[in-house]
Amino acid sequence: MPTDGLLFQEKLTNNAAPTLCAIKIASLFSINKTEIQNYQACIKYFNQYLHNFRLHMMILKNTGDRLLIYVYRYDQLYKLLQRNQVKDVLHSLGYPLETVPQTLGILKRKINSNQFPHEIGLFLGYPLDDVIHFMKREEAIYIGYWKVYGHLRNALKTFNKYDCAKTYLKYKLSHGCDLADVLI
Repeated sequence: MPTDGLLFQEKLTNNAAPTLCAIKIASLFSINKTEIQNYQACIKYFNQYLHNFRLHMMILKNTGDRLLIYVYRYDQLYKLLQRNQVKDVLHSLGYPLETVPQTLGILKRKINSNQFPHEIGLFLGYPLDDVIHFMKREEAIYIGYWKVYGHLRNALKTFNKYDCAKTYLKYKLSHGCDLADVLI
């Protein structure tokens, strides 16, 4: 493990626990490059490590002293992008949807432009209806891991699962388990 690897692992597990535990398609988090100075070695190491569990990691944005990192389950993201309603929304927003890497390349380009891609919620596995309402800047009925516009009970159950994943990973890692022992 590279220098600062444990700190990077802590950030990864704190912010991507639901994805690491196979509850969520993807997670997004940022790190401070001054805090993890050899971030490139850490990202390379953990990307190779996670690949064994069919997880992938990529830098979506690299600016100044911050990195925006996207962790995702390729197979689940592929299936999501094949859903007709999701395809229709993303196609209308300029995504070619030919391959996952190509689609993520468009997302990365949009994130690095001056516009914020509000459709990013789809890439994080948020409910399609909630993402559409968010894109229309409508008033949410609840704000948790995402802005909820309908189906509050389902959203609250999902938020609870995310919290449980964080607690589970934190507990296991603090009690000597290796990350490989807890990944699904």
